[in-house]
Amino acid sequence: DWNPYLALLKIKAGHILVDIAKTSHVSKIAEDTSTIAKTFYSISMLERSIRAQKEMVALQRNKVNYGKSLGEQGNADELELRGMENSLRGMQIQVRSLKNRRDEEIAALKRLIGYPPDHHLPLDTRDAVKQILGGFNGQTVTFPEIQANNLLLKILAKKEQLQSNYVTGAYVSLLPRPLILFEDVQNQVDRTSGFNLALGVDYTLWDGFKRVREIKRQKLNSRLAEI
Repeated sequence: DWNPYLALLKIKAGHILVDIAKTSHVSKIAEDTSTIAKTFYSISMLERSIRAQKEMVALQRNKVNYGKSLGEQGNADELELRGMENSLRGMQIQVRSLKNRRDEEIAALKRLIGYPPDHHLPLDTRDAVKQILGGFNGQTVTFPEIQANNLLLKILAKKEQLQSNYVTGAYVSLLPRPLILFEDVQNQVDRTSGFNLALGVDYTLWDGFKRVREIKRQKLNSRLAEI
């Protein structure tokens, strides 16, 4: 019942499945790397926001101190001074909130890279975009280059190729199967001793349209797998 045509198609399908598995693995690595890069960039943006907010806190603190000095001289509006103090406290709360968000992002980055959570992670977030992109310029990239390097599109193309292989296999099942028979004749009175070789074909005449239904099913799957 061995069919060499189907055997070759199964070997080809096996190679395609291996390629899909390899590309999927590379895609997962790329996805994790992208997550790390995004987290690092988020940390850098939070660091910038914290520095800017601290500068605003320093300016507001100077205003409050100045207002207090005027108050000691009896030249300050108490309501205005209280408003400046409330504004200062709001800015300080904002700084603490930004720091908490940064610490959460750093903790997430540690988990992503397998860094001990209780160890300090030294990060240099200066020129974060340059560190992440490494000189990559998105303005010079063409759409065909994006398609050629898109791992998801490569996986989909491989799956489409695999399904096409299955359709071919379904059609091949309609063909007669070659038969090769070897016979070793030894010590028989009415036959000459030696090896006999017989070649022929085997064909199933009726299978309840099972093979035809399989072709339709594989062709439908092929249309669904098209990019």
